[in-house]
Amino acid sequence: RKAAAAASLVFLALTLSGCRSKHEDSVMTLDSTQEQATPVSNSTSRAGTAYYDMPADTPDEIPGTTKRVAFGDEIFLRSHTGLYLDVEGISVQARFTDQGPPGGSQSFIIQGSGTGDGFVRSGDAVYLLAGTGQRLGVSGSFVHAERDFASGFQSFVIEKPSGGQIFTGDAVRLRAHTGRYVNVAGSSVQAWSLDGDGCLFIIEERGFGMETTTSSSVASSHPGVDAGNVTTTSNLSTFASTSTSIAQTVASTTTITLAASTTSVAATTEEVPPTGRSTTATWSSTTTIADSSPPWSTITSSSSVTLPQSAMPEISTTTITATSASSAGTQPPNAVATATSTTTQTTAPSSVTVTGVISTSTTSVTTIAGTTEIATSATTATSTATAVSSTVTTPDSSPTVTGLTSTTTTTVAEIEKVNSTITTTVTAVASSTTTAWTPPSAKFEAARNCYLEAPLKTGFGCKRLAVLEGAQFSKNEFGQETTGKHRCFEELRRAGGNSFVFDVGHCELWNCSSNSALKASANPERGPPKNNKISLLSFHGKYLSADSLGNLRVTSTDEEDPWTIFSRIDNPDGTISLQSQGGLYVSSELDGGMLANRDVPDLWEQFSLVQNLDGTISLKSYHGRYVTAHPEGYVAAQAVAIDDWEKFQLIPHSSGEQVSDDAAASVNLTANASIYSTLCRYQEVLGGRGGEERRAPVFVKLWEWNYVDIARECQDYLGPNGFDAVQVSPVVEHILGPHWWTRYQPISFGLNTRSGSAAEFQAMVATCRAAGVEVIVDLVINHIASPCQEATDAGHTAVTPCTGWNGSSYGFRRTAGARGWDASTPDDFHHQSWSDLQNCGVSAPSFLCGSPDIRDCSCCPCDLYGLPDWNTGLQRVQAMHYRHLQELHSMGVTMLRIDASLYMSVDDIAPVINSFPWDYIYQEWWGEWPVADRTRYLGNMRDVAYRWKIAHSLAMEQDLATLPDLLELSWGTNGVHPEDAVYPIAFHDGRANDANPDVPTYKNGLEFHQQQKFMLAWPKSSVVLLWGGFGWENTEQGPPGCEEGDTTCAPMPVFDDVGSPRCMPTPQQSPLPAEEISSRSWVCEHRWAGVAGLVGFRKACGGLPVSQVTDGQAEAGSGRLAFRIGSDCFVALVRGHNTRWPKPWGALGDWSLAGLRIGLPKGRYCDVASLPTLQGWDGRSCPREVGVDENGMVLEGVAAEGDLLAIHAGARLPEDGDGVGGGGAAKRRLRAAPPRG
Repeated sequence: RKAAAAASLVFLALTLSGCRSKHEDSVMTLDSTQEQATPVSNSTSRAGTAYYDMPADTPDEIPGTTKRVAFGDEIFLRSHTGLYLDVEGISVQARFTDQGPPGGSQSFIIQGSGTGDGFVRSGDAVYLLAGTGQRLGVSGSFVHAERDFASGFQSFVIEKPSGGQIFTGDAVRLRAHTGRYVNVAGSSVQAWSLDGDGCLFIIEERGFGMETTTSSSVASSHPGVDAGNVTTTSNLSTFASTSTSIAQTVASTTTITLAASTTSVAATTEEVPPTGRSTTATWSSTTTIADSSPPWSTITSSSSVTLPQSAMPEISTTTITATSASSAGTQPPNAVATATSTTTQTTAPSSVTVTGVISTSTTSVTTIAGTTEIATSATTATSTATAVSSTVTTPDSSPTVTGLTSTTTTTVAEIEKVNSTITTTVTAVASSTTTAWTPPSAKFEAARNCYLEAPLKTGFGCKRLAVLEGAQFSKNEFGQETTGKHRCFEELRRAGGNSFVFDVGHCELWNCSSNSALKASANPERGPPKNNKISLLSFHGKYLSADSLGNLRVTSTDEEDPWTIFSRIDNPDGTISLQSQGGLYVSSELDGGMLANRDVPDLWEQFSLVQNLDGTISLKSYHGRYVTAHPEGYVAAQAVAIDDWEKFQLIPHSSGEQVSDDAAASVNLTANASIYSTLCRYQEVLGGRGGEERRAPVFVKLWEWNYVDIARECQDYLGPNGFDAVQVSPVVEHILGPHWWTRYQPISFGLNTRSGSAAEFQAMVATCRAAGVEVIVDLVINHIASPCQEATDAGHTAVTPCTGWNGSSYGFRRTAGARGWDASTPDDFHHQSWSDLQNCGVSAPSFLCGSPDIRDCSCCPCDLYGLPDWNTGLQRVQAMHYRHLQELHSMGVTMLRIDASLYMSVDDIAPVINSFPWDYIYQEWWGEWPVADRTRYLGNMRDVAYRWKIAHSLAMEQDLATLPDLLELSWGTNGVHPEDAVYPIAFHDGRANDANPDVPTYKNGLEFHQQQKFMLAWPKSSVVLLWGGFGWENTEQGPPGCEEGDTTCAPMPVFDDVGSPRCMPTPQQSPLPAEEISSRSWVCEHRWAGVAGLVGFRKACGGLPVSQVTDGQAEAGSGRLAFRIGSDCFVALVRGHNTRWPKPWGALGDWSLAGLRIGLPKGRYCDVASLPTLQGWDGRSCPREVGVDENGMVLEGVAAEGDLLAIHAGARLPEDGDGVGGGGAAKRRLRAAPPRG
């Protein structure tokens, strides 16, 4: 067993030890101190050919020694094992000891551009086009060959250890877009190594483009490869949270006139909270002397304007300092006047206009001097002003300013003549230069809704910092509590905490040590947890260890050290988690790799502790594999059974100390109290009391619905059926036009759109939230609309000839705006240095901008499809986006989808977005390997691969025997953690003009319906996003009522005059009939029969374990699939029949479940996959029912062909007289119970 295991895990050993190998006969080595190149012996080499590595400063051509590699050359790649890379189908392997024929499966054309001279250098991005016509690419860790379309995942950076030109015979590394290096173990080719040491390939030539030279023999070895032990390290950073106040100032203009007896003050100031404003003004002054006085040297003037404090919630201060040059003929020459104006006001945000006129003025002049002595004259004028007009407008309806006091003092010094009469006139015009909102110097995480049940209690690793109460935490003018939450969050940042508890009028600030501590604190009935310290001693006598960078390994000695000690965390479901001394949790990835790199424990950080008969223990990962300690020192969770290498001795270091309970729990909180924390993930899978209740969120996108219809849908259907959130189309003013994409070309931040007015939007948000449905806004802050033809023709002329949906004007990289604060000029957008109207672009097919890795933000400054790209690094642009988000959040918007997220810098937008506490954020994502910073600081990823896997199994797979593979579905895109993903069943960029089994849309009819039913019934996903849209003839079209040529179209309402939805009926065949495929009507896929019932099923059964049910009726190849979820839920389905694309097996027919042992308690069950809605359902009868006897065997029940059946204990129907049924529960929103086996 050991030999077999060692052979199968050679690849993992190579990756965890830097790809180095002990195959000394085929591995090349280099002493970096040597300057000569030498051939390395290899029995598989072509006769007479030597292989070289050249020093970094080697010139392009070295006659007689080697050959430069040029783009377009045919090359062969020989690995350290002596085997050549080859392509078969989509598989990339290393199997052969010779090159094979030119243009064959082992040859590759090296493509790219490099520096432009045609030759390949270390660090160049390259594509490798195989002789089969496919490009090599990397998905996750897998190297494969796909069609030739030059995507980012098909790009590699070629690296030569010594740098410089690439020559034939060089040893090179290939770094994929994931940042991992391609390596070979046996015949397997994958991309997993982090450091690349030893992951070397020899470039060999045959064919065109290489200059022919001869080889020579000199002594050398290759760098970075040896046969010894290697320690691999990773650069991981520790995040330190900082508390930073955020403020924004909008430009103001102040005019002050001071005359002998009259002073007037006019000021307009506009503030955006929290606080802070600094303005520097330039003044001019004139001083007139009554007689011909001797030279003057200094004039000093100061003016202060004070606005009294009021009951407004915020205070801002404005200080103006002005220096002036005075003239009075020649006397006094070059006099200087300095004025300082300080304004204190209480507006947040506000627009203040104050005008004052002096009503009294007193002037006195005193001179003391002799005819030849220096005299000093002081003139003092004291004035009192009464405000003539004073207005304040704020969203908070703050009181007006009622008083103004102005004091002016003028001092004249060093006069050489007595008895001078002085008249001074100072005219000051302040042209403000304002300091805009300054974002924090470092990224900070959002405070996310933890969905925990308040109150919190101290003594579990959480400490309460403060309790705040007051009107500032009350509901705002929209009737929403979100502004109060925002203020509570700001107080938390100032206090340096990481969690807060909010109730209307009440704000508690907390600091917790971990996510586990936070959840434990949310269950006051539980006793304080124990903090057990343990070590794990492997079968080999070495200790499991996690260093400060998160690397997990087995020590090289049999001695303990601080890094071999872990905190054992006992989870509520009986599993354990291991926390390293660095405070990070041990995690097991899908491929079995293990690191201590998670700051929050979740499913992948949970392990089942197995007690073995010999007194040892074993650890089983969430993915069902056992942790193995290999004698070479690496650790992986890949074993399917327990043997010696999977056994550990658990060595305790303490009996566990009780954490003190130093304070009582919070009191006087309502059922609406909520807990937010930077320690929580978005949409935690466990919530409620103590984080022990399963959650299974269901969202729906109502594509292009108007706001009035969405509000009605929330009341009539979404809320009563348990939907958690509704996503709406972009909410800002957009261009004119009938197409769907007009909504993604904004021209202002006004909220009047094709879907309705700002008032209708506000009313919709309030209505949906009252029905228990949150609102997801599709946030478009990456770009604005491309210009109309008139603006393009105008060129650099500063005009805005184009008109938006609500009448706002815009032009070429400029907008007039709709709010006053949202106007923009070309300076607000990324552009080329030589022209503010030109910029780099990014578009299909490559979506690349020079770098081979689309995720590195190399495209962030470029125009996506020609749409002017906001310069999100500018503070004034960030301030604009802050205002927009502040308005949405105050209206009650709690969730966001970030459009084009991949093309915006995390550093730029995270501080703006994370200024507010959110319930959920997800990013538009296309399947790239995830970037940790984006998940941590922005939000979850849209994972479109998940729906494709479902569609493949249920509609495209040609082998019925593979149908049970669907029960292995646990993720979509490689690298995207299920708890970091949202899984849509459809999305607007993933559609087809016609029915297509490969593209899940309504046009596929019953096939699509079965797929969305399965997505709801399958318990392993976290967040799913359903779709409620309209029909189209081509994918450019907008909603019904918006046809080609109608630029100001009015979409047809979803509901008719009597309030009935005009939706397509539930499909009965695959695909839909031709007339329905092209029908321009509302489809409302989320309303098809069974969806509502399955939303409730998901709430009851989500997150429970799955076991397949066969019992002789669902054999492999039957096209039938049945599985039990937990102990109380059951699902059965039959593959469908597509009449346009029939499968070889034809129609399978319905499946009678009679006689199938499913293990549920005796009773009558409603097949909830047949219920059209839970609204008004009495729980006593059902369109389809299933009977189960006392032995858990089905008495009656049918799973229809192409459909799905689902029953659970919460939908049990009453037998005659027994009073048992689901009616009462069905009328309530289903609340998940604690996990059950």
